Amino acid sequence: MTVILYVTLLSIMSMSLKYYSKMSSLS
Repeated sequence: MTVILYVTLLSIMSMSLKYYSKMSSLS
């Protein structure tokens, strides 16, 4: 249960990090 939550949180962080880097490269 805790492992699934951790993996989900990690994937969300990874996606948001990619999105942030993409936005900062545009500006």
